[in-house]
Amino acid sequence: MWVIRAGKNGIYHDEYIQKKKVYLAWSGFENDLSSLTTMDEFREIVIGEKNTDNQTSVSNWAGQLYSFVISMMPGDYALIPGVNSQSYSLIRITSKYKFERTDNNLHHYHDVKIIDEGISKGLFPQQILYSLRAYRTVFKTKYTNEILSILDKRKEAIR
Repeated sequence: MWVIRAGKNGIYHDEYIQKKKVYLAWSGFENDLSSLTTMDEFREIVIGEKNTDNQTSVSNWAGQLYSFVISMMPGDYALIPGVNSQSYSLIRITSKYKFERTDNNLHHYHDVKIIDEGISKGLFPQQILYSLRAYRTVFKTKYTNEILSILDKRKEAIR
């Protein structure tokens, strides 16, 4: 399961849900990345875009780009933190990476199916909440089975 942040403090959350897309909400990176296939190619793009050779920063950015463009696949689940991470939306990726030039930095995206919205962070034990607060924009959580089990119980309780 992925976590995909919807911009700073979740400002794009509602747009993601309305458009049924998840984006890489970063400024810059205004070119289609679909031709890139290796981590080295992503590192070169980051070095050029961010004008830095700090290996930690380059690896962090490149890893997230690689994850979003290459690793994220149709069928994968993701959580999108809402405004200030008080709630989450569960989605399922339905397309491979796509690129479309826009005016609002939302160029890179995947189409999604909305599974559930308004999931209170209070449903999750502290251990999972800590893992969901990672500093990255795009990352994989190690608690996929636990999260899906909690959400299945939530769905049953609502019925």
